Amino acid sequence: MDLILRLGIALIILICANIALGSLNSWFTETFDKETFWKGVKKGVAVIFLFVAVYIAGALVPEIEATLVGGEPVNLTTGMLYVVMAGFLWYAKEVLTKLATLIGGKIKIEEITMDKGKEP
Repeated sequence: MDLILRLGIALIILICANIALGSLNSWFTETFDKETFWKGVKKGVAVIFLFVAVYIAGALVPEIEATLVGGEPVNLTTGMLYVVMAGFLWYAKEVLTKLATLIGGKIKIEEITMDKGKEP
């Protein structure tokens, strides 16, 4: 199975887990807000749809270099791989933080960078 497909599926799972954990945390603290919940769901659906749409657009013309990443030209599908990976890492951090909060743990989740902390 292609890496971007596996990352995309994992990202969808993390987005759903993030929404569920945020809802549980707010429900337990009696601060649940339906409007905030639906905003999160809408954002998750929009992110998934847009990732798929942009990836398909890039797959239609893979020979065109769309941007530079670290000084290297990349096409749209490779760029989307990087964006989906970044989204995966961000949502993974959010889910781990919310899980730790849910169980009452005290854990500090640091930001993950792919360039060893150096600015691009």
